[in-house]
Amino acid sequence: MSRILVLEDQEHLARLLQADLESMRHRVRVFSDATAVALEVEYWRPELVVLDLDATAFDALDVLALLKSDRATAELPVLVLTVDETSDAAAQAWELGVSFALAKPINAGDLESAVQRLLALESGAA
Repeated sequence: MSRILVLEDQEHLARLLQADLESMRHRVRVFSDATAVALEVEYWRPELVVLDLDATAFDALDVLALLKSDRATAELPVLVLTVDETSDAAAQAWELGVSFALAKPINAGDLESAVQRLLALESGAA
């Protein structure tokens, strides 16, 4: 059972992601506001962050840059969700060090595969 932090500003998507991840037996904390994320990452120490690249309530690239610039979280796997994997924002996410991207709408099987792969990398099992 891994700890996964989700940053998603659309409540219905956040609930779906939480339900999918919890059905995979992960502990999940969901946030819709980026201001608490840095503290939560430091306090709770998730093994994976899921970040909505298309959020309007926060700048996902700023959150990603913050995570990747901190020595304590630089190696933390980050999965981004986006409607357009070819967008400038997606390209910037890759440049900042995102671990993996999934296109919306999210398929539960694809989500599970990505999460398993990233958690295996995080634990050093892959």
